[in-house]
Amino acid sequence: MDEAELAARQPHIPDLSASRVGTGREMFGALREKLSGAEQGATCITF
Repeated sequence: MDEAELAARQPHIPDLSASRVGTGREMFGALREKLSGAEQGATCITF
């Protein structure tokens, strides 16, 4: 696959709206809301 073909590809983004409850996602929802961004270390601990 050449670079142009790779750059033209669109990522597949699955629809997870039906998987909110019963797959463990609900357990970590509150934690995800508190996490900082990746550049800040993705932490929920603040000082």
